[in-house]
Amino acid sequence: MKLLFTEWLNKIDENFEKEFWIDGTNSSEYVNRRQLYKDTINSSLRWTDFQLRPNFIIAAVILALKQVETILLGKYGIKTLDSSDYNYVGGYVNNDDSYDYKRAHRFNYHNGPEWLWLTGYYIRAKLYWSKQQNDQNILKQTIKHCKKLLT
Repeated sequence: MKLLFTEWLNKIDENFEKEFWIDGTNSSEYVNRRQLYKDTINSSLRWTDFQLRPNFIIAAVILALKQVETILLGKYGIKTLDSSDYNYVGGYVNNDDSYDYKRAHRFNYHNGPEWLWLTGYYIRAKLYWSKQQNDQNILKQTIKHCKKLLT
């Protein structure tokens, strides 16, 4: 079965936590340490599924970039807070001296406004990750996405 890149990302997003996270209540006989991400699932040596190794970082980066793209990326930049959060206030006015406690006196600086400069770091991470895949199709899709953002 062939998966499109976006389908693959969605599968990771939907299953990453439930498959890789070892929570504090995990009662497997193989658990050595809790509150960490697994490196493998269903290994031939079962206990190796519960060892702390750094490879989960790869999936975490993909998941983080996908979340930024779908939740925080806006028309003018990267939102400083998820718009579904109670404290989210998108517009920022530096000299707002009103009585609106969510906005006045620059309260919402980190509670929603989109900042363009953060988009540069997002683009940099996307391009870096896609180059590491050694797949020209992924790189071309990423460059197209980044150009669209910049225009």
